[in-house]
Amino acid sequence: MVEMKNKKTVIWLAGDSITQSYKEGDRPQTGWGEYLLSCLEPEEQFLKYHRISCPFEQEIRYEGRNLIVDNCAMAGRSSKTFLEEGRLEDIKLLIKKGDYLFIQFGHNDASSSKPERYVPVKAFAERLMPYIEAAKSCGAIPVLLSSVALCPDPDTETGEKGEIVRQLPAYGKVMRNLAKQEGTPYVDMGDMTRKFLLNKDTREAKELYMPDYVHLSPQGAKSYAELVANQIKELIRERS
Repeated sequence: MVEMKNKKTVIWLAGDSITQSYKEGDRPQTGWGEYLLSCLEPEEQFLKYHRISCPFEQEIRYEGRNLIVDNCAMAGRSSKTFLEEGRLEDIKLLIKKGDYLFIQFGHNDASSSKPERYVPVKAFAERLMPYIEAAKSCGAIPVLLSSVALCPDPDTETGEKGEIVRQLPAYGKVMRNLAKQEGTPYVDMGDMTRKFLLNKDTREAKELYMPDYVHLSPQGAKSYAELVANQIKELIRERS
């Protein structure tokens, strides 16, 4: 597809496997970023394509009548490694005034067993600042989103998964405080998804996740995209 300059508002997604767009060979694993535009513009048809200027093959752009969602999220990345690989620099080349940069990290930042991606809680705010500064420097609006909850199950209570479950609220608190400090919007997806799961029985909750109880099924991705969309509609109305 020929890439053209576009004046539509773009929602840029910087995140990990919970947000990422997946290829058919990776199904049924799905990221909530794949459903965000269809939740924001449910009655509209949209184009789906890879942005030709992007050097990262997993990037997918969803273009609707009024909005574009450019999903730059990548599995296994933390706020540290996403930046180190030049993924934020790719976004900075095109992000413009009036756009949004959604920033969602935490799962991989909390993985202390993987030092290449680990970001201690005390260093998390510092790691997030380049994203906020990149958006603001271009006149765009940074939006911090805490990580989604893992599926409640004995498997996510122990080991590395258990550690992540216990740590995520602390990362979310850092995001909340940083958003207040910087005057940026904050979407508490951690709290929203935990409450959402409380209204599900065990079978229904597990249907939202892959068998690892971390990554999302199509149903989970759509449900969580709807939660985000409901929050973002308010934000877009307030700032339009």
